Amino acid sequence: AGLLFGLLPFVFIIVNGMMVGYVLRMLEMEGANVGEFVVKGLLPHGIIEIPILLLASAYGVMLGFSVVRKMFSLRKEIPQEPVQLIKRSGYVAVFITFALLVAAFVEAFVSTALLQG
Repeated sequence: AGLLFGLLPFVFIIVNGMMVGYVLRMLEMEGANVGEFVVKGLLPHGIIEIPILLLASAYGVMLGFSVVRKMFSLRKEIPQEPVQLIKRSGYVAVFITFALLVAAFVEAFVSTALLQG
């Protein structure tokens, strides 16, 4: 999604934060213990997920800026051309995928168990 000038990763981070804020506000309005929900429901998987999502978004924005530099550059050589950046980010993509799978496992089992118990 970073190929579209890096806008989608940026929007994704903003929308994700807004959705979490909205859910927390709705829980607060219903009289739920928001602090307990954050500690038991968000924190266990969020410790893994939030940095990984920021890393993935950073790569998307970096790719978008690379595309913009390539499009508007008068120089023939750009230090980080989009194709080179995509090739080098393969290992990072595998790491991100694995880390998100771990975060999903924690969310599905650990956070659920903490919220129920």
